[in-house]
Amino acid sequence: MLNFLGTQLGMHPTSLSDALKETQKIRFKEDNHLLGFSLEILERKVSGKIIHYHKGGTPSFSSFPGFNPED
Repeated sequence: MLNFLGTQLGMHPTSLSDALKETQKIRFKEDNHLLGFSLEILERKVSGKIIHYHKGGTPSFSSFPGFNPED
């Protein structure tokens, strides 16, 4: 998960870096629900800040990496 976040934030450049940046673009917006290609996007009501995240799980395990690329 740390490698995933580091790559999304540009800390670990790869040949896929440009493609990963595309996953951070808003592709769909309805009310407060925002979606990218593979990341869900949350716009905070009070601050207006954008948080990109991906949640996942399998029996007995769960994960939630989230980040704000501006901060």
